Amino acid sequence: MSSSRELLQRLGFLSSDWSALVERQAQAIASARAEGVSYHLKRMDAALRAGNTDLAQHHEAALRQFLQETASVLQLAQEVQHGFAPPVAETKPPAPTPQPVATYWISATVLAEAATYLTQHLPGAQGEPEWMLAVTGLYWNEVYTLEHLIEVELATQSGAQASFDIQDFTRIAMILHERGQKLHAIFHSHRWAGPPHPSNVDDRLQRILEEGGYPAIQAVFSEDGYVRFFARRRMFTVGVCGKGVISVDAEPNLFRIVHFDTLPRPTARVRLSRRDDGIRSLSAHPGR
Repeated sequence: MSSSRELLQRLGFLSSDWSALVERQAQAIASARAEGVSYHLKRMDAALRAGNTDLAQHHEAALRQFLQETASVLQLAQEVQHGFAPPVAETKPPAPTPQPVATYWISATVLAEAATYLTQHLPGAQGEPEWMLAVTGLYWNEVYTLEHLIEVELATQSGAQASFDIQDFTRIAMILHERGQKLHAIFHSHRWAGPPHPSNVDDRLQRILEEGGYPAIQAVFSEDGYVRFFARRRMFTVGVCGKGVISVDAEPNLFRIVHFDTLPRPTARVRLSRRDDGIRSLSAHPGR
């Protein structure tokens, strides 16, 4: 490269304004090539008009040879123009910041409880409709629990879709914010059997959640116990604590509930016997 550069300097191609000079030389070669092509085309056209096919073939062969010769000269000029340009400092794009992977934990019991709610029968409905739940829990850094299932009023509900009432959803979101909690997930059902897949409506809802800054994923439940967790751009993994739920190894974040037992929950129907001083009496227990 150094010897070629010295030769070009002696020939005057690399003067103080060498880049402009080389560019003019390349333009002159390209212009001369265009004029030569035009010359041979005119001669070939005139021969064809005169009916002289031999002369036309002669000019065609001359044109092909001219194109080959000038192509090598033009390529050399371009190499001179670009190959001997001052080196440009290579700018590398900044390395992308690795996105943290969030981990969501849920117990097998809560998962079974959500499935029971989301696949419940609605009396008087034609077909079984979809249901939805909001989910929250504890969080620390990028670890989230899915332990508190929240009922939200539905604006639409059918066998093909369900949607939250926006006013009720906003009310619950504000309550979570006031209490220092976040929306961690939205669960809903698809009322057929087999591993479920998110629909276009589900994907659009997830886009809204992620663009809104919610650290939320979604899960869709099938009639026969399959549960698929999904997101759009949010990187995550799901862990299930307890027995009765198996991981479907063929697909990530796909599980199947094999035991639908749920833990008993306290309800308002439980009657508490109290003493006159307000202290609840302990129920009799054998062996005490």
